Amino acid sequence: MIEDAENKDGTQEDVENMLNPKQKISNDDFKKVKVIGRGSFGKVYLVEKRDTKAVFAMKVLAKDVVAKRNLLIKTQGKESRNCLRKP
Repeated sequence: MIEDAENKDGTQEDVENMLNPKQKISNDDFKKVKVIGRGSFGKVYLVEKRDTKAVFAMKVLAKDVVAKRNLLIKTQGKESRNCLRKP
């Protein structure tokens, strides 16, 4: 779900291009070919870069799910430490 990469207000974020930092990359630069993997945090797509026709794998994470799970893990860790504390 490419839509999960959008901000809550519906705008898309540009991502820094590690090979050419002056050029920004967005989802619009790629064509989704098919879903090649699914997980609890999101999906992995086979994508084709529109200008070069190069093929890549793109992992799309649902930010809200990642944030919830991370907070839950941190909370669980604190609770278990409190249970192990000696009086």
